[in-house]
Amino acid sequence: MAEKKPFEIAREALMMLASRKLIPTPDNYQSAYSEIAGTPNIAPFPADAMRGIAQALPARSTDQKKHKELLEHAIGHADWEGVKTAMVGFASMAAAPVRAAAPAGISGEFLEQLARLVENTLPALGGDDAKFLDQVAQLIKALRDPSPESATVKSLSPISPTVFRLPRKTRPKSGRLC
Repeated sequence: MAEKKPFEIAREALMMLASRKLIPTPDNYQSAYSEIAGTPNIAPFPADAMRGIAQALPARSTDQKKHKELLEHAIGHADWEGVKTAMVGFASMAAAPVRAAAPAGISGEFLEQLARLVENTLPALGGDDAKFLDQVAQLIKALRDPSPESATVKSLSPISPTVFRLPRKTRPKSGRLC
């Protein structure tokens, strides 16, 4: 049997739609055409919609920019595997922890100096109270990683007033702190 020409397949596809009483929508026509031609019914690549998604992605790091460019390249070549690889790479870059900058107006160097100050003051305060030492360690860790999302910052508990008692050897003889 001779291979059918495209215009013959198109005519038969329209007749098939009429005989099955289907509305001649692009999807129905493509399905009928593919059935008659004996080709797989594959939807066209949604390049315009995919480009819109790619443009909406915020690229905050150089790695994310690289994966965004790979995504745009894959969309241009209608390469589903390339789209998948670029999207997974982009998502993994978004999930990677990024060290946040210090709060506005405070430099990271200042926070590091503050952490060292607390560390150097610690021996003078004594090591009698384990809870206090734990809280100081958390404070130092928070100063060195100032991101508000940091688990350290969220886990800091308020220091109880009893913790601030000076060790006996450094208290004034009167018993008063003032």
